[in-house]
Amino acid sequence: MRALGTAFLPLKHYALFRGRSTRFELILFVLLIVLIRIAIGYASWFLSPENVEWGQRGLILLIFCPLLALMFRRLHDTGRSGRWLLIGLPLLGLLLWELVVQIRDPLAQSPIDAMPVLARVALAMTGVVVAVLLLWDADEGGNEYGPDPRATLTEATA
Repeated sequence: MRALGTAFLPLKHYALFRGRSTRFELILFVLLIVLIRIAIGYASWFLSPENVEWGQRGLILLIFCPLLALMFRRLHDTGRSGRWLLIGLPLLGLLLWELVVQIRDPLAQSPIDAMPVLARVALAMTGVVVAVLLLWDADEGGNEYGPDPRATLTEATA
């Protein structure tokens, strides 16, 4: 039951960019997003197959701020500034541009498909670097961003 509460914690702290979050919290939130995306996909397909993508895009817009805040707190847990997320800025920009292009003209060629393969690989690597930083092992004890969230959880259950 604690895991379910932990999965929804980023929604509760949707605009909290200070403090620290555990790797467990990040993983559960990502799994929650995946399950919701699957449910929206099936529901959209069942109700209106041509509008499946709109439900997915709406979810992305709804979870963008909570996910960004969670990633900041997760980097703080590893002793890094949230500025490290700037590594993934080109990838984020391209994905947002892809969204804009598809909203304006669903039949238009994808900007990602128009890119050279080497550029696509380089952008994918920025995503991999950000993922590695987010999954990095946490600092033991407190750091400049706050107390260890695992110690707080242990004290609360004791």
